[in-house]
Amino acid sequence: MNTAIVDLRSDTVTKPSAAMRRAMYEAEVGDDVYREDPTLNRLQERAAEVFAREAGLFVASGTMGNQAALKVHGKSGQEVICEARAHIYNFEMGSVAAFAGLVPRTIWAEDGILTWELIAPFVRGRGDHRARTALIELENTSNIAGGSVYPPEVFDDIADHVHAAGLPVHLDGEDFQCQRGGGTAGDRIDQESGLGDVLSVERAGRARGLDAGGEQGIH
Repeated sequence: MNTAIVDLRSDTVTKPSAAMRRAMYEAEVGDDVYREDPTLNRLQERAAEVFAREAGLFVASGTMGNQAALKVHGKSGQEVICEARAHIYNFEMGSVAAFAGLVPRTIWAEDGILTWELIAPFVRGRGDHRARTALIELENTSNIAGGSVYPPEVFDDIADHVHAAGLPVHLDGEDFQCQRGGGTAGDRIDQESGLGDVLSVERAGRARGLDAGGEQGIH
């Protein structure tokens, strides 16, 4: 009887397989500052291809990917709308304010799944007294809400309305592989989050790191 335990608490507790370790050991490397690391270049190009983005960027952690995206899309003193249990709000050491300079506008949603109906009342334009909305942040899967996944129609509806309002969407892709495997919103999320948006994607079993995708000029 197989009694092996699969630990699904977080992608951060997973470990690389023997094949992954061998691939890292044998990887062709170079100076990334001069863009002469062929392995990293291929990784970033492949990430851009998979997520239908102009460019991909490898960063050292999920928090770094999220904060870079928030910094790109917002200006100091603006708001980012997110679900109340979002990782960017609860588990990134206040970097959303300290680094990105944004004010979190949190909304509690059942199972961590926001809808446009919940978001719409909090979207604010330019005003004399209130912070302006910079972007909408979605987390898929929703980690602290039990790993819930956005239904495709819900994500599509949010993206359509947010883009119609002239705002970007940042997708914190907690585990894109899991989303695609489930045949849900992850299957189309690369197109629906929009070319001007940035998404960050974590993968279980990796040694460390994250892929972020967006417009070429962002990088």
